[in-house]
Amino acid sequence: MIIRSVVLTLVGLLLVGCGTKTEEEELAEFKSSLRYKAYWLASDKAVDVAVAAYNQQVDPNSMQMDTEMAHSLLGVLWFMQQKGKFCYIEADVLDDVEGLEYPMLPRCLRILALYNMGLEQLSASQYQTLKEDLAAEEGTTPEEVELEHKLLLSALILVGLQQGDLGIAQFAAETLEATTQIDYLGPLVGAVAKAQGGHPIEACKELRELAQSERFRGHVRELMAEAADTIENADTTDKGQITKEVVAAVGARLTKQIIDDIFTAEDQKTMLDTVRKLPEKITGGTDETASLTPEPKEDSGPEGVVIQ
Repeated sequence: MIIRSVVLTLVGLLLVGCGTKTEEEELAEFKSSLRYKAYWLASDKAVDVAVAAYNQQVDPNSMQMDTEMAHSLLGVLWFMQQKGKFCYIEADVLDDVEGLEYPMLPRCLRILALYNMGLEQLSASQYQTLKEDLAAEEGTTPEEVELEHKLLLSALILVGLQQGDLGIAQFAAETLEATTQIDYLGPLVGAVAKAQGGHPIEACKELRELAQSERFRGHVRELMAEAADTIENADTTDKGQITKEVVAAVGARLTKQIIDDIFTAEDQKTMLDTVRKLPEKITGGTDETASLTPEPKEDSGPEGVVIQ
């Protein structure tokens, strides 16, 4: 009787172990789900309609919007809302765009999305591959001013901060600063790097001085002050945790600030407003979950799909 109980216990433990999915298995299951496919269809259709309508309405001499721009910005907007699954699918949809000009951008979005989805090992692994590919592109110091390029640099800043690689974040911040009027990213990332390097007191002092500087606008000064508070309260024995806590505290608002500062011209603001309306159209306007209703097909399964 005792032997039988021991055997049953061992079998139970083995079954529990077998039921634990790897991050790769979790991702594969998500990508094969009806929810994933439904969002893809809904996003693809909504973006095509929005891009066509926008380009018909704007002055022919104004900047036109394309699907690459729309899906790129939509992915960033989902990241800002901490909706990792939506952000991940947008990266996949973006990768499928014909003639993709900035293939690094969907890769950055995936890294950000995977982290938000709790798949941190996959996120770190994909970041390492991205970093190696960037290093292989010798002499690349982009000087283009296209919005897609600025979005790519913004994504690299966020990815670098999230992964604790301040070298990438600082390079992207300095490059973006050189092609725009965004002058707060370099000092902010530099201070975070100083904290991660073992000098949190100095970093806090710098950030608090920046938070008082008339050089920056009110919203930016608030971000500086909150970053200082976050570093001050962080566990400085785990230096890699400092950047994660800063991203968690100010990442979404920092991203919004960057996007607002990139899309400055009137036609660009109109473009941004157009894309900002897409999440509600794609998801049906829900908040924590999203009901997607793609056009029914004979083999499409249920009409209402929920991504949780």
